[in-house]
Amino acid sequence: MRLEVPHGLEASAAAKIIRDGLTSLLTAGVRGLMRVGVEVEVYHMLPGDLGDAIHALLPDGTRVGGFTINRRKHEDGRIVLVKATRVL
Repeated sequence: MRLEVPHGLEASAAAKIIRDGLTSLLTAGVRGLMRVGVEVEVYHMLPGDLGDAIHALLPDGTRVGGFTINRRKHEDGRIVLVKATRVL
């Protein structure tokens, strides 16, 4: 899943939208879903601000609908990655 944060949106508001969307997907009961990756392109705010806001709402190791959430850093610094992996 690839997302772009709208201009003018605060990092905390963007993080809430991302958390709510990811939580909705992970708790929907999609059969066979094992892994979800979310890439968020950041052009108008510091990626660290958004990454920190996401991490505050979904700290590494958070469990949602049988998935474990972890954040990863991207090499180019403009993209925030969130990965959810089903725990068997």
